[in-house]
Amino acid sequence: MKSVFSYQTALPDGQWVYLKDVNQRTIQQWNSSFALSGHHVYMDQLKCISEEEMIQRLATHQELISVVEEELKALHRFLIRPFIFFLTDTEGATLSLSGPEHVVASLKEHNVRVGSLFDIKHAGINALSVAMETGCIAVIRGEEHHLKLFAGWSCICAPICINGEIKGYLDMSLSVNEDITYVVPLLQQLIDRVVGRLPHPEQRKQAIYLAFDKCGLTKREKEIGYLWMHNHSVGQIAKMLYIAPGTVKNTLKNVYKKTNVSDKGEFIIKFHP
Repeated sequence: MKSVFSYQTALPDGQWVYLKDVNQRTIQQWNSSFALSGHHVYMDQLKCISEEEMIQRLATHQELISVVEEELKALHRFLIRPFIFFLTDTEGATLSLSGPEHVVASLKEHNVRVGSLFDIKHAGINALSVAMETGCIAVIRGEEHHLKLFAGWSCICAPICINGEIKGYLDMSLSVNEDITYVVPLLQQLIDRVVGRLPHPEQRKQAIYLAFDKCGLTKREKEIGYLWMHNHSVGQIAKMLYIAPGTVKNTLKNVYKKTNVSDKGEFIIKFHP
């Protein structure tokens, strides 16, 4: 969820933003959000979402994860310097990370893994959180990071945007001693390749509805099932469709019965194209 401090509309699409470009009032608000969460700059363990919730998110973003990991696998052969890549969902939860094995292993000691949260509230100022807040490609270097854990890194993060909708964020991180100027076009090219391989949202929806039809779902059941598998809550679905939360719950029971699944994770996995 976007922070109330977001100034996404202030900068045009595709613009790069450095911390020096952000006004001091916004930075102070980010500092306050991080401080009020009870976290501190010397925290050496990142917060993570629950395993159950992470299973659902991984299933929801399965296609995005696969495309990004395939592109990174091809790219790693040509990288001279060591990089760490983080893919997150729109709420800053890590969906995938890759890089040299010893670096990845070291990060896991600090709870930096799939499920780790990089939003402003949980991890303070970093390239991922600034990209989330601004909707722009963000560059954060060394001591600009809130967490001292990342003070030795330079990080560049870009939104993955399809038809004006952000689907996730991809971050490239490297030693603060390295020149990052050549990383800028490299990350942009990588994002372009990923976006080019992802299907149009309407095509995906049609494929899911066709699978629903085969299970005999009604029009309302398909609407609710589609929103449910895209990680909307019962309350959110009720508001979006102007129906009672109880109606959503009862409809989901029917959907589960007709599709022969027992929980949300199984439902998402079964119907994700």
